[in-house]
Amino acid sequence: MAPSTEAVLDNYLFHPNTAPFVARLLIQRLNVASNPAPNYVKAVANAFRSGSYSIEGTNFGSGNYGDLSSTIAAILLCPEAASPTVDGE
Repeated sequence: MAPSTEAVLDNYLFHPNTAPFVARLLIQRLNVASNPAPNYVKAVANAFRSGSYSIEGTNFGSGNYGDLSSTIAAILLCPEAASPTVDGE
């Protein structure tokens, strides 16, 4: 891959809006919530950024930015995922 192409892709991947965007889309596509709460999106975005997610002493992810195993774990195991909300809250 050309260095300029790689630089552009890195710019998009590491943009501050990428993690919340990916988090919201994955939450919606996995049918966890059609209108996820901001705190839920923030928790999943943090897992995407840090590459790790921990709950009840169990750790998920490699610690690398964008690790999808930690992101998916955050989506499915986050307490926000289990709490029912009404759209518009």
